[in-house]
Amino acid sequence: MNRNILIVDDERDLCLLLKDFLVSKNYLVEIRHTIRDAAARIKSAIPDIVFLDNDLPDGLGWNFAAEMLKESPGIFVVFISALSGTIPQLPTGSRFTVIEKPIEINKLEAQLPQSV
Repeated sequence: MNRNILIVDDERDLCLLLKDFLVSKNYLVEIRHTIRDAAARIKSAIPDIVFLDNDLPDGLGWNFAAEMLKESPGIFVVFISALSGTIPQLPTGSRFTVIEKPIEINKLEAQLPQSV
């Protein structure tokens, strides 16, 4: 079974590079560039993994994570950002990792969960 990934980042080139890599690893990948669009997508179909940038055009993605995980606690979150940041308070049992930009594609797969 292919796992579904949602990439939420306003850097379009990065999104395309991530998508190409993840598709080559048999993930099903969708891209959104704002919190609003990501929230709408998650309401219609919950992804297994969300790559979530912090600095988005309509707010801080990492703050959105707490809300997202309250509604959909099974999502594995991959926080991504060029700047180190403080992970917000997340619901107990949340599963996540942090990847700083620039992302090293050769190390990315090792940071993804083996099962979701």
